[in-house]
Amino acid sequence: LGKSNGPDRNAMLKLPCKVTGITVSGVRFTSKEFIQRLLQRAQEKTTHGELAEELSRASGRLEQIGIFRAVRCEVDAGQKDDDVVILVDVEEKGRHTVSTGTFVNEGEGNLEVSWTLRNFGISAEQVQSSVACGSSGSNGFRVEFVKPYITDNLSFQASAFENLKRIATPRSVGEKKTGFAMTLGQVEGSSSFTYEISRRSLAGASQDDGWESKDMTSLKSSIMHTFLRDTQDNKESPTRGWLIKNVLEVAGIGGLGCKFWKNEVYAQVHHSPWREKSFLNSITLSLTGRFGVLQTLGGDTSRYFDRFHMGGAWSLRGFKPRSVGPSFGHGYAGTVSVGGEAMAMVDASLSGDLPLPASLSRFTKARFHVFGNVGNNVAVPSGPPVLTKCSQVFRDVRSAVGVGLLIPTPLGRLEINLCLPLRGSQADMDRASFVQIGLVPV
Repeated sequence: LGKSNGPDRNAMLKLPCKVTGITVSGVRFTSKEFIQRLLQRAQEKTTHGELAEELSRASGRLEQIGIFRAVRCEVDAGQKDDDVVILVDVEEKGRHTVSTGTFVNEGEGNLEVSWTLRNFGISAEQVQSSVACGSSGSNGFRVEFVKPYITDNLSFQASAFENLKRIATPRSVGEKKTGFAMTLGQVEGSSSFTYEISRRSLAGASQDDGWESKDMTSLKSSIMHTFLRDTQDNKESPTRGWLIKNVLEVAGIGGLGCKFWKNEVYAQVHHSPWREKSFLNSITLSLTGRFGVLQTLGGDTSRYFDRFHMGGAWSLRGFKPRSVGPSFGHGYAGTVSVGGEAMAMVDASLSGDLPLPASLSRFTKARFHVFGNVGNNVAVPSGPPVLTKCSQVFRDVRSAVGVGLLIPTPLGRLEINLCLPLRGSQADMDRASFVQIGLVPV
């Protein structure tokens, strides 16, 4: 069918068919019944066109599991005129894999070594473990069990973890987190639910240095709902499409640990209005927004680990990492961010391809951008509903404009920006960043 064109192809796609069987070959460890279950919807199709579309989706589902090197779905004739048999041929990846990789977490480069055991069971279950260390002394490990399908549209994963992340200022203090999490998510959908119980502490912090005891050690037992829809054409440098993500968390489950609810919404939209004009076809207008609130419950007070932190190329350009919001200390070198209970940020930018010679454009997809962003991160006293006090986040906002380069890399999007902070307190201006280089994870 794929080689047919014009009216003949359309006529063939409309021909009736009836799937009478599914044959699976190439498996060594994976259950054939598991693969056949993922193709169950194909048996309900009644035309060749519907069947071709469903087989394409089924191939995608099998490839996303991560245990197959190649997946091929074909259709063969059955015993009767309209009967067809689906032929599935797969090539499995190795049972064990050891790999290394790099990633960026709030501007700190990290090296990760991971080990994966595929097909732990017979239904594509996997066990993954990883150890990571950062350039500033951060480190961590994680062990995870993944079952990609517990029903036709639900996945399950469970993990145990411990990590230590050094904060930007002072580097002698680290955020330590040890815990266990379980996630139930839609395979073909937008929602997931996560339960987490974890113990958090600030390694190296002391009340003598100004830290509050409630921030230094805390327990969290929470349920989190994540909603995500993404239509962007490219994650590193999108030129059209949109993304919306909402994360709602409720803590204090089972009467354990700190008690709060927290909601953060993040949205992006990209548009290329001059796509038909050759000299302007790469120009993209982008708008990004983020808003979050944290409300304590039962007379509790908020903790450092649960508050919002802002500043840096990944949240508010023109200001240094975690420099925007409530803090203690004096001067940037001695200032420590403690986070806020309400935050908002809006960023508008215009970007386009760099006019590079063809010999250079083959090696990089770098783009220029001109941007302006405003944002704020404020403390809201516990007690009254935080939503009644959220107007504070729109007062005395910080703002900055600038120009820069966007360079996609395997680690994320590298930004090199020249920034001009326009508004902020004197403390903000002391912590402003006129030349900003940062890696933004995507």
